[in-house]
Amino acid sequence: MEANRMIPFGRFSVSTMDFDPFAECVDTHTAGEPTRILTGGFDVGELDGQSAEASRDLFAERHDWLRKLLVREPRGHENMFGAVPLFEVADDADLGLFFFDNGGYLDMCGHGTIGVVTALIETGRLPERSSYEIATPAGTVTAEPTTEDGRVRSVQIDNVPSYVLGETTVDLPGTGPVDVDIVYSGNVVALVDAAQFEFELEQSDLDRIRECGRALKRRLNADGSPLAEEALPAAVSVVEFYERRPDVDRNVVVFGNGSIDRSPCGTGTCAKITLLYEEGELPVGTPYRYQSILGGEFTATVKNVEDGEDGVVVHPVVRGSAYVTGMHQFVRDPEDELGSFHLGSGATELEQ
Repeated sequence: MEANRMIPFGRFSVSTMDFDPFAECVDTHTAGEPTRILTGGFDVGELDGQSAEASRDLFAERHDWLRKLLVREPRGHENMFGAVPLFEVADDADLGLFFFDNGGYLDMCGHGTIGVVTALIETGRLPERSSYEIATPAGTVTAEPTTEDGRVRSVQIDNVPSYVLGETTVDLPGTGPVDVDIVYSGNVVALVDAAQFEFELEQSDLDRIRECGRALKRRLNADGSPLAEEALPAAVSVVEFYERRPDVDRNVVVFGNGSIDRSPCGTGTCAKITLLYEEGELPVGTPYRYQSILGGEFTATVKNVEDGEDGVVVHPVVRGSAYVTGMHQFVRDPEDELGSFHLGSGATELEQ
């Protein structure tokens, strides 16, 4: 009987078994897209005093096991997303931040930044202010939360400077030539008009959308691809299919190992308005609504533009809302040999 005695833990209970806690997290969703935010349990002291980019790279080199345990099964899932706040960062900023998913690491994430700012303010980890300078591997962005009675109603992100890199055509088996616009908006985004395909941006076509997104990403990043000789800031990390609609445009974003963004994607939305401005379809200061496959929306605006060395540089802002969904203490049972895993392309990858 004594072995089954329970110890109160908030509103839950944990047994007296010898678990090995390794991380504490706060979970949020931004228009349906999750962010798992590492808030404790793991000592980030070795990352203190470094840039967000250097911290991300060191974490990836020494602690990638933690990324996999947090976002992959059985603790996560193929669409889980993660973020690590840095309160001691070398960049001249109020906060540092880097991001990861099932496939690895990204330079910037709009939905994740909205989620982190919301969670840190609402849980008392970040003093409430009108704006914060946040260092990311892509550069410093500004977050401006709208709050009411201690609740964060929305967050606007003044993103890094964005610009159109060019356009290319990819020969996709089963589809034929596909025209693609390449835009940098913190990540390198491949924008694709879904009218070139025989699917609709609806949940019933998600398997086909995922398949085409993964195939396009592979071909765009492959040796000998149309982009191979281009001086891109990084590999294409996001493929964004979009539909022009009479009321509000819609998108579906494929990232990571074939994850589907439940939100309209922050950097993807910034990429879209950058392209629209370049094409003369969106004036400076005009709000642009963008909808995800779930119907969630971001609102974005071209704040201003300037001439760059290779063309026009757009300064985009994007606004969305996030909600805290859970607070977790993750443990490892010493008898559990499974570790983490993900199922994809008919194969299982196990991490012990």
